Amino acid sequence: MSEMMVENTVERYKNVIEHSAIFRGVDVTKELLCRSEERKYKKGEVIFSPEIYLHGIGIILEGRAKITKKDSDGKTTLLAIREASAIFGVGTVFNDAARYPTSITALSNVKILFISEDALEEIFRKNFICAKNYMRFLSQRIVFLNRKIDAFTAESAEMRLMIFLSDMLDEDGEDIQTVKPEISYKALAQALSISRASLYRVFDSLENEGIISKDDAGIKIEVKKFFYKINTGGKNI
Repeated sequence: MSEMMVENTVERYKNVIEHSAIFRGVDVTKELLCRSEERKYKKGEVIFSPEIYLHGIGIILEGRAKITKKDSDGKTTLLAIREASAIFGVGTVFNDAARYPTSITALSNVKILFISEDALEEIFRKNFICAKNYMRFLSQRIVFLNRKIDAFTAESAEMRLMIFLSDMLDEDGEDIQTVKPEISYKALAQALSISRASLYRVFDSLENEGIISKDDAGIKIEVKKFFYKINTGGKNI
């Protein structure tokens, strides 16, 4: 982007960028993002796919996107919903992988800030906090992927649902966060390999425990209680 475009992006989306995992705690300036690129996608448009992607990370500035993965039988599984400040694409940088592991599709009109691998490396040289945040993010992804494995192997319907919802939350963010999965209860039950009746029972149980509440805005989650229950294998605070 031109210097003027970078300046406009930083001015308009400074708060969004500084809430992203890599730039948290950093004063984002046009000099720091001088080699970034802003791109727009329409609802339904593919942002990344296993065959078509950029070697760099993306930060969602506006809109929502879904992350899906197709198995060898052609079945597509919803992995996560991403909103403003979320980052993706870390699997494309600092490795020689020939394919991207998932697909990312716009759920609304979406605006993305892309930072190439070379530009990211330059940012890390300029600001060690960004490099530290990046390593922290990767460490958290390892924990998350292990949770996903637990979700696929867990006998508990409750734990499967909670691990699915956990990827929409920022464990270090606000105490109460609202998520709104772009998926029907029927599809969610299928994705978790549980019955709809079991799914409803889990939601009711979590509501009775004061961990979640549902309204028109989505699912409100008491984050500390939520992650305590996950990390202790089902215990409550």
